[in-house]
Amino acid sequence: MPKIFIAMPCGGTVHAGQLLFFQEVRKIEKYADYITDINIISSSRTTENRNRLVQKFLKTDYEWFLHIDADTIPPLNLYDMIDNDKGVCSGVYYIWMDKKLSPLLMLRKGKTNHYYQFDGTVPDNQYLIEVDAVGGGNLLIKREVLERIKPPWFKDVYGDKEGIKRTLGNDFYFCQKAQAAGYKIYGDLRIYSNHMREVNLTEIHDWIRDNFIMKQWKE
Repeated sequence: MPKIFIAMPCGGTVHAGQLLFFQEVRKIEKYADYITDINIISSSRTTENRNRLVQKFLKTDYEWFLHIDADTIPPLNLYDMIDNDKGVCSGVYYIWMDKKLSPLLMLRKGKTNHYYQFDGTVPDNQYLIEVDAVGGGNLLIKREVLERIKPPWFKDVYGDKEGIKRTLGNDFYFCQKAQAAGYKIYGDLRIYSNHMREVNLTEIHDWIRDNFIMKQWKE
């Protein structure tokens, strides 16, 4: 039976919807024998929280490290990612970036730290896709990956001496290290998490206006 170490870094609070997720997922027959251990580390330093959770995980005998960010609400089929038996796999959740809504499934430009949104065609019967980077919102990692990668597992990379201009986020940093260790990064299109963020509704209005059929809004 799968043993899942659920890792939740947070800045002091978690979304109430997560409590409902953990309450309801226990009722699903398929997961009745799954062993789960929920671990929360709270501080304002997200990267530190992630690494401390990995350290705690490696002291256990659990096989799976499931990273769930405090501002995401997972779907009830989240544990289905285990069936893929991949070293690194993420579900899909959206971010509001550069004034547009984007799924956090990214491809890398060569060996640079520049990424762009996955734009490949996916066959109707395919739900698992290979990408170069995913976020930490609902990230499933097999134990052997974290054992093979030397710490730090997560790290923010800055392009200036002052440590102000971040050029690589800690989740993408992890993905680069996993790839360097020989693991592929996958996104599971069956798994969609809600990502709860504060956004400017005017910007969303403009994005819908410019990208969909409501042309009358331009008048």
